Amino acid sequence: MNKKMYLCCGPSGSSKTTLANKVYTEQIASSRTCVICSTDSVWQESSPEQKYLFSLNGLSIAHKLNQIKCEVAMQQKIDCIIIDNTNLDYQSFSPYIELAIKNEYEISFLVPNTTWLTNKEILFQKNVHNVPMKTIERQIEKFNKLDFADLNNKIEVMRETYRLSGIFQSVFKEDN
Repeated sequence: MNKKMYLCCGPSGSSKTTLANKVYTEQIASSRTCVICSTDSVWQESSPEQKYLFSLNGLSIAHKLNQIKCEVAMQQKIDCIIIDNTNLDYQSFSPYIELAIKNEYEISFLVPNTTWLTNKEILFQKNVHNVPMKTIERQIEKFNKLDFADLNNKIEVMRETYRLSGIFQSVFKEDN
């Protein structure tokens, strides 16, 4: 079985975490090792109440911590890694895509198949982190611009570039 990375994407409240948990359960039931990497988990307070304590000032650090968790999982050769973030543009995806390519993981996108995927009112009601309506509206706009065919093409170009760079490195090592 190949190593696989799933990249969740969708606006807040679209059931990304529910989908991530479903895939996680399926992977574990299939006797595969699996981990969910979620930037939201950085904001969970370590207390019985598990309060969500978001800080915009710490967002870039939280994303970096999540990327490190992903990289560690890859070093441990975890079969399946699920990135449970909003991921609404190439910039959000790219650190994970680069790690997946470097560590030879297949990449798939997980998009919730909900009837409210782009319904701002329902997303606002369903999101559990009190994301403001204006932010949800921006997320929907970014989500609607996602071109998965283009993303997959970029991934293949990156994969080929990485493969060729390894070939060139080995050729230069042989010349020494």
